[in-house]
Amino acid sequence: MSTRWPTLAHFYADDPRRSGPREVEFGGWWMEADREPPWRVVWLEATGELFVVQVPSGPVELVGRFPSRAAVEIALRGWWHQCGVRGGLGWLRRAASSASPEGSAAGGWGDPVDPPATPGPPGSPAPTARTPRR
Repeated sequence: MSTRWPTLAHFYADDPRRSGPREVEFGGWWMEADREPPWRVVWLEATGELFVVQVPSGPVELVGRFPSRAAVEIALRGWWHQCGVRGGLGWLRRAASSASPEGSAAGGWGDPVDPPATPGPPGSPAPTARTPRR
């Protein structure tokens, strides 16, 4: 699977689910350097993809996949402080990559995992494995 497309039209044409109605924008003035067009950040509900597109129409880069808008908002907590700041796009890429399951823009959500065991009262043995309920 590609993680870069030359234009927004190529990106949308590559997967028909991308043309769905729910797009959530996370700022339209992201910058890497001073003298370049800004980037816009969008999350697509239908695919869970978070992508950046250089204004006005490309290139496009997939930076993460998230199962919900809430997951994106948690991963990008404080994004509004970085949007419009030189180097903010680098911050966004790192935040999305480290929070996206499997640590990769191209990675999927993976299988659900059991939450970590919580310790019992002081002095109790540490949990080692999940015990079936009876």
